[in-house]
Amino acid sequence: MKYEYKDLELYKQLHQQRSYGDTGSVYTDDVRSFIDETGSVSVLDCGAGRGALKRSLYKKYSFNIDEFDPCVPGKEVIPKDEYEMVITT
Repeated sequence: MKYEYKDLELYKQLHQQRSYGDTGSVYTDDVRSFIDETGSVSVLDCGAGRGALKRSLYKKYSFNIDEFDPCVPGKEVIPKDEYEMVITT
């Protein structure tokens, strides 16, 4: 699947900065509540950045999510075709 993004190169540059893309963990409890509320098992974090939300959800709740971020090496491809929940923070 081909994606087009406005300002993709700008976001790639921003991700080179140490402080950019690492704030997802502040949403851990809210995201977990939403996951529980919907009963979702397969979850994709779209715009995952450095993966703070994934790490936090796993550490606190032992819940694993997939990640996609076209600006972060290794996360440029959506791992599965379908998800029960897609989040973006």
